Amino acid sequence: MTKEKNSGNKIITIVIVIFLILTIPIGVFATIYYKVDSFRTLVNNQLKDAPGFVGEYFSSYPTEEEIEAKKMFLIEYFNKIDINSAADKLYIIKKDDNKLYNEIVKLMNSKYPSKTVDIIKLIRDMELRKDLLFSLYDEIQKEEQDNIKKEAERLQKMDSYLALKEIKEKINSSTDEQDKVAYIINNMDDKKVVEILYYLGDDERKLILSKLSSIDKDKMYILKSYLLEKEMKYEEFKNLAKIYEGKNSYEAYKILGNTEKYSISDLAKIYINLSLEKAADILKYSGDKDFVEELFYNIRHEELLTGSKENITIKLSQIIDYIKEYEEKLNNLVLIYEKMDAKDVANIIEKLIVNDKELTALKIDSISYYTVSDSKLAIDILRRLKKTTVSEVLKNLNDRKAAEITRKLALQ
Repeated sequence: MTKEKNSGNKIITIVIVIFLILTIPIGVFATIYYKVDSFRTLVNNQLKDAPGFVGEYFSSYPTEEEIEAKKMFLIEYFNKIDINSAADKLYIIKKDDNKLYNEIVKLMNSKYPSKTVDIIKLIRDMELRKDLLFSLYDEIQKEEQDNIKKEAERLQKMDSYLALKEIKEKINSSTDEQDKVAYIINNMDDKKVVEILYYLGDDERKLILSKLSSIDKDKMYILKSYLLEKEMKYEEFKNLAKIYEGKNSYEAYKILGNTEKYSISDLAKIYINLSLEKAADILKYSGDKDFVEELFYNIRHEELLTGSKENITIKLSQIIDYIKEYEEKLNNLVLIYEKMDAKDVANIIEKLIVNDKELTALKIDSISYYTVSDSKLAIDILRRLKKTTVSEVLKNLNDRKAAEITRKLALQ
């Protein structure tokens, strides 16, 4: 009779639970189920006897007695082991389930208060160390970023050659420094970076662009685009130099002897690509000392950037001085020839044209510059004589010689 009564009570309880599940909104039921331990235990105990998968599912839940027994087992275990190991294990529990941690600590404190205090203190120290670690990490990271920005600002303000030299040294020192250079470049102005990257060696440039790609791919593509523009611009300077090489030196000077058409930096690149004799022949017309000095400064700067050892400005100065000295002597000869009989001048000119041997040349590092031959001297004299005098001289030459000299005069 009692068994039947208990069975009937269980059925009634299950029916009530199912009724509650069906009638109470799911959200409310779930809140009560997870918040109220006694209600959850009641539901689990009753539904584990339900038929089918419902009973199987809820029978897997431990009872309240089982849960408490497990807690007590943990408490006794933590009391047996040393406080450092206990603190490590409880710290893991606290990270995963703070509620369970608080329950265990509460129970431990009621049984073993002294040891519990020591364990809690260790756990707090562990938390502080963790916070300190992250704090230090963040502080170091910020400090590194600030240093990178300061380096970028410093290099940004530096002369391009000095910045290039420093970056080259960093690239060739270590992998860490190479990575650092990539971060520094990422914080610099694009135009300034291109001014430096352009003058790096091919392998150095590829290395830095590759490292920059992993930091800021968009910036890497922008820099590549600017580099291509700079290469095309430099090719343009080479082509301009070829054009001015073939022009009359005085006509070329009208354009290359001032900054009306080209900047002083662009002029330096054009002059570097001219032959030394032509560059000197153009600059001999300049009486602007400041312009020449500034031009030479930019030429030297370009040589430093490219790593050239030619010392163009020193050679240019020597050639210009040589040309001016030659032309001063030439002007003195012209004054003499203007006073001579045209027939005598014609005889001298003819002998010079026929002889055509090297008279003099400026030698720098065993290389001859601005060679003056008999023929060149004759033509240079005629070019400076009055037109009437030249006409009289040509009349005293045979037709073949006169025609030859006329052609040479027309070409210069």
